[in-house]
Amino acid sequence: MKLLTYILTVCNSASCQGKDFPLELKYTNIVTKEAEYDKEFVQKLLSRLNWPLLVSIAKTLPNALTLPEELTPELEQNDELLQLLHKTLLETHVMEGELMCTSCKLSLIHICRCRRAI
Repeated sequence: MKLLTYILTVCNSASCQGKDFPLELKYTNIVTKEAEYDKEFVQKLLSRLNWPLLVSIAKTLPNALTLPEELTPELEQNDELLQLLHKTLLETHVMEGELMCTSCKLSLIHICRCRRAI
């Protein structure tokens, strides 16, 4: 599962719909797979991203990426940052791990195990 997929995924439980809680990610195997860089695609993604979530996740990755705490209009045009986002979102793959809804995490029914990518 690409990191981008994780960041855009929300719980589909009826009790959680519309609350847009980020899922908690606990990975046990994460790899990097090269992908062709597409600046326009990455720029279009920026409006859909939960930036604070992305920043916190990037800090936990094995290569410990450092993203700015706030995304400014100037940074949205910065090619160096866009390439870093490409590497983070499209080249980082969770091969094995667990997703859990932070809203209803007491219910084991909402735990999703991902193995060998999605």
